[in-house]
Amino acid sequence: MRRDSIPGVALAVVNDAEVVWKGGFGVSGIDCPLPVTSSTLFQAGSISKPVFAIAVMCLVEAGLLDLDEDVNSYLTSWKVPANGAWQPRITLRQLLSHSAATSVKGFPGYPSAGPRPTLLEVLNGRWPANSLPIAVEGIPGLTCRYSGGGTTIAQQVIMDVLGRPFPELMKELVLDPLGMVTSTYDQPLSADKAASAARGHRWNADPVSGGAYIYPEMAAAGLWTSAEELAELGARLIRLLQGGPSRLSLKKQNLEAMLRPQLTGEEIGQSFAGIGWFCEGKGDAFSFGHNGEDNGFLSRIRLFPEVGAGAAVLVNSIQGGPLISHIFSALAREFDWPSAHENLSAVVPLDYDNFVGNYTDRNGISAQITGEDGTLNLEIGSQPPMSLTLVGYRLFSSRVADMQVAFEELDKSGRFSLVLIQFGVRVVLQPAL
Repeated sequence: MRRDSIPGVALAVVNDAEVVWKGGFGVSGIDCPLPVTSSTLFQAGSISKPVFAIAVMCLVEAGLLDLDEDVNSYLTSWKVPANGAWQPRITLRQLLSHSAATSVKGFPGYPSAGPRPTLLEVLNGRWPANSLPIAVEGIPGLTCRYSGGGTTIAQQVIMDVLGRPFPELMKELVLDPLGMVTSTYDQPLSADKAASAARGHRWNADPVSGGAYIYPEMAAAGLWTSAEELAELGARLIRLLQGGPSRLSLKKQNLEAMLRPQLTGEEIGQSFAGIGWFCEGKGDAFSFGHNGEDNGFLSRIRLFPEVGAGAAVLVNSIQGGPLISHIFSALAREFDWPSAHENLSAVVPLDYDNFVGNYTDRNGISAQITGEDGTLNLEIGSQPPMSLTLVGYRLFSSRVADMQVAFEELDKSGRFSLVLIQFGVRVVLQPAL
């Protein structure tokens, strides 16, 4: 943590469908060194989305919403805009599974001292909103494209249908029934909770200026939660899937429906977006979860319902990605999670010498991998070398840039291609001759 400038991390572990361990390390902030515990509140970023999706499914079960109804039939304060003479028809199912072809991937948030928009100003992309208008940019229901904008439309739907503040609805529908008594969608966080909450940090443990950013897009990015409460949510969902009782107004079959493919051609065993959750694997190795990022915070929850396992990890630094991956890798080995034997590097030792060398592509991009004392470094173009941290089988992350490096086997002779993954784009380089 000190090496990677990460002030604090909190985590909680689920085993046999119960939270069996929880704890924290480090401090809540460089400028406020309260010890981090498993009950410390962090901004959870996009983990807000699946928690919100649970609330929507509770309303569906109550008969107040229909997943496949045109959302414009629910919206009263705003309407999904027409594209010229064409009026797209989109549904809650599509919005919550990122298949509505809506715009705006994510939201940067707003400084606490500055002006911040209403939700309607966010939807319309009007000042002081700092994001583009939310609109349908393709054919809904055809493909998956991640869209926080779509989740924001769904937030407006339930606010229009029920006519109540969003944090109040989430407290009533999900947080209170699951015992998440300190978690909240309040934006900004109340003063009493903010006093002990984690502070976000940018590069080199630089605190987010002015304190926590504010997210009017609460369903997409507004959840404050702790590791222990987030893991307890996961444990309760697992117990419901295993046939146990539920504190939610949600039946087992409706939770199962959230964890199924929503697009034609997708199937269990592939990676796909369910309703609110991202799913992968099959059988005992089936898992669902979500990552989160707000300004100065990173988070992850992953759950394996067939074996009753999982974890939640919250970090108060944007440099925490490799640490989160290390924690999940270690937990997978310790608790024998089913996917560990397929994905984790510790199971199959790596010979780093096979990766060392020069790589290039037909467009003239060149890179060099060097290694010494069990470490790898990447040098690309005229950039200085950067060290790489192992986070998975043949998969590495950088501590100083938002990118990953993968090595993919070309043939049985031990030759590998170098894959640079940055902002969702893969750049493949081949060994230089």
